[in-house]
Amino acid sequence: MNNSLSNAILGPYDPSLLGAVTLFEGPECSGASGRFYWDPDTDGFGTFYNNMDLYYGGMRNNRMSSFTVPKGYIVELYGDNGFSGPQQIVEGAYTSDRSEELKCFGARHPNTVSSLIVRRQEEGAAVGFWQAVTST
Repeated sequence: MNNSLSNAILGPYDPSLLGAVTLFEGPECSGASGRFYWDPDTDGFGTFYNNMDLYYGGMRNNRMSSFTVPKGYIVELYGDNGFSGPQQIVEGAYTSDRSEELKCFGARHPNTVSSLIVRRQEEGAAVGFWQAVTST
């Protein structure tokens, strides 16, 4: 198997405008991954991804051990098709508000994600801190 990369194009990512949940096959947010975006055109119920959406998004065989959720977003993970079965609901978080490094969450039911919903929090997503300013 040849797992080499010949080209990559990276662009800016601003989760305050368009957040995405990233699912990882390995523990501690490692291994193969798939990113699933919140669609701002969806209503307050969120953006729904079924088993085939997850497959085409990079998640093979329902294998997921860890994930990240940007602060200001909520993900609902379901173990069975049709948004049923074992469920895990997580609010996004940073390891530190200053660094804005996303917290890595462990899956409550590893290797059993078949559908998910990504939605934006309605309130309380603001993040900030005061920094002293002095003049001499």
